[in-house]
Amino acid sequence: MAPQPGAGMWLARRDKTHAPSTVNSAKAMNARAIRQSTPMPRKDTILDRMSGAIWYSCFDLLSGYYQILMRLKDIPFTAFQTPDGLFEFLAMPMGLINAPGTFNRIVQGIFEDMREFVAAYVDDLYRFIERCREKKLFLKLSKSTLCADEIPFLGDFVGRQGVRIDPDELRVLTAKNG
Repeated sequence: MAPQPGAGMWLARRDKTHAPSTVNSAKAMNARAIRQSTPMPRKDTILDRMSGAIWYSCFDLLSGYYQILMRLKDIPFTAFQTPDGLFEFLAMPMGLINAPGTFNRIVQGIFEDMREFVAAYVDDLYRFIERCREKKLFLKLSKSTLCADEIPFLGDFVGRQGVRIDPDELRVLTAKNG
């Protein structure tokens, strides 16, 4: 592999659970990237669609970005250096300026025909899991919830009683403003 100008640096760190994790500095690649205009779904729209259900389930994709394969022509741009040499990502690494929008667009496309009921109806859960299997999306079971009265969602809880702010988020806001 030929050296890449501006190849990122590979760094080791610990994540929130203190498990070893790696991070690739994508600063050089992001500087050359053309920022995509990909709107993220509106939180209030999703909460409205989710309201009124009896049971809620929530799934987290295991290392979600790494399940999205890079286009062959873009792989060289993901080059990063380690003490052992220069490497390239075959899957989308975290830290890319367009990664959130790309990930969201792909996942939304996979479940487009299920948009109305995947968020709300547990009886269609099997179809959701089948779609994950078909598209080779892997779920992180330790961060998934099945058939709960309420589930956390972007700083709130949504459930049978409606939407309420996460008490931990409220404590943080109160502490910052108090």
